[in-house]
Amino acid sequence: TAYEIYQCDWSSDVCSSDLGVTVRKPISISDGIITFEDTLNIGDSILVTTSVQSSAFVSANAAGTGNFGFQMTGGDPLNYDGDIVIPDGTNNWTENEDFSAKICFCIDATTWDSLILNFDLMQTFSPAYQLIGGMDVPEASNLRVLADDLQISGTYNPATYSSDPFITHELDLSDYAGTSFDICFETRNGINQEVDPLGDGDNAYLDNIRFIGSVSTDIEEKKRINQGVNVFPNPSNG
Repeated sequence: TAYEIYQCDWSSDVCSSDLGVTVRKPISISDGIITFEDTLNIGDSILVTTSVQSSAFVSANAAGTGNFGFQMTGGDPLNYDGDIVIPDGTNNWTENEDFSAKICFCIDATTWDSLILNFDLMQTFSPAYQLIGGMDVPEASNLRVLADDLQISGTYNPATYSSDPFITHELDLSDYAGTSFDICFETRNGINQEVDPLGDGDNAYLDNIRFIGSVSTDIEEKKRINQGVNVFPNPSNG
């Protein structure tokens, strides 16, 4: 099977190149995994959005396999002039917008009748909250998955300060099969490692993002679709 991931014209609400949207660097993969090993060119195929108190970047620390993954972290809440609300599990995505970061892909699944997303995730949270406030706050390190700005996953939080393993998560995107849409990983993390007095900060480490789909078509049509796929270099390994 094959599927296509596009960098769209992000000023548009439409992701399909068939509708005239500019495609900078499509990634086409046949049963492959999107890694972040091609550090020079990965920026052509993703959209990264950060706020005044967040950062997101390719990082060796975030590698689940290989040499690089994608790290999403917070800022400096100890010296932040704005209001900070302690997340409690109910307000993780309604407060502290200045700490939001996103990495987004544009998916063209117009020829698919099913679609699965897999990704490897490791998270950390700072022990500084215990020192300052007398309690652990794993909810200071949050990640969720959005499709066309709608949350389609639960909220992922770490269980330990920095000892969680990488875990492979799976989401069924079949409701979006047959369409073009944005997929975004969003974090709302508090403190980064540079200003964390005790630990590694609040981080999400992403790696090995994979979209797996199937298409119902006759053999000749399947041949035509596969022949029309352009295969580009890394970050597609397949």
